[in-house]
Amino acid sequence: MNRQNYLNIKMSFAKFVNEKANRPKKDPRYGNKIEGNVKFIHFIIYAIICRKDPVKTTHDEYSENYIYNMELINKLIDGKLSIHRKNEFLAPFLSETSNPEEIIEEIKKNMQPKEAAE
Repeated sequence: MNRQNYLNIKMSFAKFVNEKANRPKKDPRYGNKIEGNVKFIHFIIYAIICRKDPVKTTHDEYSENYIYNMELINKLIDGKLSIHRKNEFLAPFLSETSNPEEIIEEIKKNMQPKEAAE
């Protein structure tokens, strides 16, 4: 992935996160919280793309939610997810110049242990 695509992916994600329509909302009738479009898995993928340790996105690396999301990311890079789920997870990172396969390759490359990459 070239630098320009990397920067475009980062800008696309920042725009997605900061967009009010994607944030959680309060139900006007019942007062409960309605989940937004920004999910925990998006922050994990962002950390991986930025070559950061995904464990830093959670308070507890042994929590069910973190483990479940890491399993989903492994399925994503193995190609075992449906097109719908793949698009749901990668949509915040897509820009005019990037494609899903390029992002998956970057995630796969950055998920490798440091020793294996050298």
